[in-house]
Amino acid sequence: MTNTTKPTIGLIGASGLLGSALLKALTTQHAKVIVLHRPSSKLPALDAETQTRPLDIGDSEAEVHKALEGIDVLINASSRTDPAVDAAFLSHLANLPKPLKAYIPSDFSLNFTPDEIRDVAFIQGKEALIARARELGIPTTTVHNGTFESFVLSPFTGIDIAAGTLTLYGDAEDRALPITSLAYLAAAVAEIAQLPTLKAEYTVVEYSATGREIAAAIESAGGKKVVIKSFTPEEAAAAKAAGGVEALSAAVRVKWGKGQWPEPGAYTPSAPKRDITKAVQDALDKSG
Repeated sequence: MTNTTKPTIGLIGASGLLGSALLKALTTQHAKVIVLHRPSSKLPALDAETQTRPLDIGDSEAEVHKALEGIDVLINASSRTDPAVDAAFLSHLANLPKPLKAYIPSDFSLNFTPDEIRDVAFIQGKEALIARARELGIPTTTVHNGTFESFVLSPFTGIDIAAGTLTLYGDAEDRALPITSLAYLAAAVAEIAQLPTLKAEYTVVEYSATGREIAAAIESAGGKKVVIKSFTPEEAAAAKAAGGVEALSAAVRVKWGKGQWPEPGAYTPSAPKRDITKAVQDALDKSG
């Protein structure tokens, strides 16, 4: 793709964890990017070629249309705000004078089935917004990924490096957990946004590791014997009933234990891949 045919990419949420990684990937790839931000936001350092425009998701239709003028692909890396506000924003996108080539919403999660997210309101809300965007005729491209690497080696997935314990559901000891780092996902999304034609969905997985492989990596790096315990169905049900992060954590751990990981639209960016050994060593370095 030549410079004259590159799309203009709008990025919402550039000051967040994922958004800042996306901004870095887009600028590294020399994409034409416009950072869309709340007037009160503190923006990260920007290069001379990166434009900025004020935009609040709760703005009026006229304000949204003005901010998105000339933008071909819109990436939303912000967290959900309010269902009514988000729905109104989608209506504004559907009524743009010049339709978007693609809208990449703030989904960025595992490929859950409806049954797996039955008690996870956060993910259900995202899926409902995606369905609404498509109902409105917005050309929507979802990007899913493996479990975020920053969450894997933590209580979120039942792993306590300091204590040397893995508390796993079902067959997770021998089933592979797909994993994706923020940098790898950002590199993929930046590439996808610049493709001549975008698909309806992509999945970006960097590497995978079984519970047994994670335990071995921890033992090798830390010199401590790892004990594998059981996360029971009763504990999973209680965590889901608690809602919030606990429910999401339980959904991921149960999914891992059952080994159901479809990868529709698998996409591999031209970025170096990490592995579980590197991830464990980095986690130990940070904690130590």
